[in-house]
Amino acid sequence: MAEASSSRAVAVDLENEDPPDKLEMRIWQACLQAEQPDDLWYQSDLMALDELKGKDTKDLLNCINKLIKQCLFRALEKSSQSCWRPVPLTVATHMQKMTDTERMIYVELEHADSEGLWTKTIQTRTGVSSAESQNALKKLESRRLVKQFQNSKYPNKKYYMLSHLHPSDDATGGLFYSEGAIDKELLRILMQYTEVYVHSKAWQMPEKALDGGKRKRTEFLDGADPNVLFGSKRRKGVKPWPAGYQDYAKAGDIAKYLNQRRLCKEKIMEAEAQQVLNLLCYDGRIEEVNEGVGYRTILRPLANPWENVVEKSRNGFSEVPCGGCPASGLCDESGPVNARTCEYFEEWLGLAKD
Repeated sequence: MAEASSSRAVAVDLENEDPPDKLEMRIWQACLQAEQPDDLWYQSDLMALDELKGKDTKDLLNCINKLIKQCLFRALEKSSQSCWRPVPLTVATHMQKMTDTERMIYVELEHADSEGLWTKTIQTRTGVSSAESQNALKKLESRRLVKQFQNSKYPNKKYYMLSHLHPSDDATGGLFYSEGAIDKELLRILMQYTEVYVHSKAWQMPEKALDGGKRKRTEFLDGADPNVLFGSKRRKGVKPWPAGYQDYAKAGDIAKYLNQRRLCKEKIMEAEAQQVLNLLCYDGRIEEVNEGVGYRTILRPLANPWENVVEKSRNGFSEVPCGGCPASGLCDESGPVNARTCEYFEEWLGLAKD
């Protein structure tokens, strides 16, 4: 976030001063209740409020100045544009009772927003001593105006931020971190569920015969319960989709699937699902298709992917090209893939021409 600058509010005792008039209070309450990015309001945002219908810019600025005087608005600047942030009434009341040191620290933490500040940085920016800074932070924390949090990049340093804010993903490590350390168990579960979903979209199931010689339509893996969907061994006759198939698993699909399973308290975003897919790619468990738009598993799907089977044994068959060929299920003398035209045999036998 760009560095924000704040104008000092005039000290006014809210307990003894007349409250803002009805219009100002409605504007302030509307801003507090609405969901606004970074909780910052620009002039255009404020003018779009229902409370200001039929009003002009002069009316708005008059209300803003009065709210700033009451410490209910904070004047800031971002990307060379003036903006304002609504302040909860309890915080505004507390600010009138702060010492100069406490107010300076509070303002600096407000500038830092969701990134927070290291205690040493607070001392440098405010110019106060370590003892003064620690004493002021303790008082602010006791009033629940600021809080300490752990920065995943610097776990041994004390970081503070305003109590009503949440640490940014950059500071906490995001969804995959817990208390400053990577949550390996959560990551393992997300990777396993993601791989199962990729399985469900990557392979075409064989046709099954019905009584009377009729055939069912081709059956597909659709993300159902794997204990019902899969048998006890690897599926036989499972085929990959033909060239040009577009319905492979995508990051957006993965995010929706994982959220439906309610695997964690926070909502999983598409970018986080993409990170899980990237890890599976690095592990060699899935691969990109359609220029990275979709993903599929590399080997034929396990009968039950929840078993997380890893084939470590090696034998003569696994060392020949057929043993690891992803198209072995299609290989046939009369098919497009066959032993006569296989380009890997010559390379394996050392007969390939340079």
